[in-house]
Amino acid sequence: MKVDHLSKVTIDLSAGHSEEKMDLIPEPVSWSFVTGVSAEGLAPFEMACLQKSPGDEVYLEIPAQQPLKIFEHLRPPILGELRDQGTVGLKAVVTAVATASSREVVQAMAEATSHGGGGCGGDCGCGCG
Repeated sequence: MKVDHLSKVTIDLSAGHSEEKMDLIPEPVSWSFVTGVSAEGLAPFEMACLQKSPGDEVYLEIPAQQPLKIFEHLRPPILGELRDQGTVGLKAVVTAVATASSREVVQAMAEATSHGGGGCGGDCGCGCG
């Protein structure tokens, strides 16, 4: 199965100062999200993951002070560690892809709405405000 709209995707994230040097987050951190639930469309990170299969790798360079623009409504667990680091290389390895359940889609839509554009006001600790 490949990543598509409304897929539940599980990935391992690591980050560093270059593709060869994953020194900021050397041990991969697992994270799951549902693609395509934001009213604003796909985030750049989601677009990079489209049509990937388990085992595929995505590498993105995130310009200094830009992690929120790459992820938009998504809030990966490593977001705080990417801030104030200058340009960062992000490696994401797709580990699983499944069709999201209706419940997972609704939950993801609610999260996207609360975080989109800083909607939570920054009180939740996610860093979006």
